[in-house]
Amino acid sequence: MYNRLFLLLLLCFSGQALAVDSIFVGGVRHTLTQEDFFAVGDSFQAELDVFGDYGQELIIDIALRVEGDAGKELPTSTPLYMYDAQLYASCSGSAIGQDSSYLYSPASHGELQLLINTRMTFANTCERLTLFVTSSMLNKDMEMKLSLMEGF
Repeated sequence: MYNRLFLLLLLCFSGQALAVDSIFVGGVRHTLTQEDFFAVGDSFQAELDVFGDYGQELIIDIALRVEGDAGKELPTSTPLYMYDAQLYASCSGSAIGQDSSYLYSPASHGELQLLINTRMTFANTCERLTLFVTSSMLNKDMEMKLSLMEGF
């Protein structure tokens, strides 16, 4: 009886999309969308609790896709638009990495992709992952793929 009730509850909650607020080392690859970030001025920030770092080497893989309308039009004879985005990642006060991307295009809508892929061991354990995204694009749409794995 209790097993059936547990399975029913599990099925009810497994289909719901919940905001990502924690990540496990060696766990599934998470997808974060713009709704998982909170605004900090014109930028966006997400903070996630990290579980499973016991001082081992970690492989950190963060891939970000940002698309939106041009924030800047350059004064040229033909229309030329500038797109830019920056990604910064840190954990419990230790820098993980950063990436930035720029694009000049005649199209008024563009897409940029950024990547942080690194191996590192933290002096202290990684307990709180902070992700910070800036971009001059208007009407942005962001999607981030994120995973933490043990080194091998």
